[in-house]
Amino acid sequence: MARGPGTPILELLASFVRSRHDLKPSTLRGYEAGIRRLAARHELLRQLTADSTNEYIRDALDRRRRFL
Repeated sequence: MARGPGTPILELLASFVRSRHDLKPSTLRGYEAGIRRLAARHELLRQLTADSTNEYIRDALDRRRRFL
């Protein structure tokens, strides 16, 4: 299903989790945690621009934290 720019990222996460039944539970938990960390800074899909995503990754690397 196509999503609009106003779609909350956590709504996309729920859809992603339902669609990826083929992943190992530990892999899926890791993906969920990473997307939740991203959603803490970017609530809506429209906020995921190349610049904002690069900034998020740069900040995570500066803090030496996983970004995904």
